[in-house]
Amino acid sequence: MRLAALLAFVTVSLAALSASTAAAQDPRLHGAYKFDEGGWTYLHLEGTPEQMHASLRQLAALPGTTRIYPAHEYTLSNLAFALAIEPDNDALRQRLAVDRASREAGRPTLPSTLAQEMATNPFLRVDSENVRRSAEIHAQSPLALAADVFRVLREWKNGFRADSV
Repeated sequence: MRLAALLAFVTVSLAALSASTAAAQDPRLHGAYKFDEGGWTYLHLEGTPEQMHASLRQLAALPGTTRIYPAHEYTLSNLAFALAIEPDNDALRQRLAVDRASREAGRPTLPSTLAQEMATNPFLRVDSENVRRSAEIHAQSPLALAADVFRVLREWKNGFRADSV
């Protein structure tokens, strides 16, 4: 039922974005409790990897300028995980430095933009060769589908602990 609610929210959000000139000029995604900056929520209560990947693909279709306001401030731990997956991602390293400085100064890292998420969030980058390769190494097997990469990333994240964020 929660997945259905999320998909309905995304559908309504897409309709609202396209229906309003103001929204088209300043698109926002509020209360995206499934979409954490630099990450994605747990799967165990929210559906299959295929359903979650499909939901993310819908979000990825929004304009890159869409500002994302997640319900939680998990950015630094999510970016530490993302860096474990893509240690050579320059956009990710830069974002982590900026967001770490924001948190140290007592400021939130929110909102981000969809373009920023597309460059740094491994759950939106499952088609990237670097992300796929890291997931395959972690799984110790080839992964044929993007949803399989998503599943491995989510399982990996479930047990991931950043030494220092």
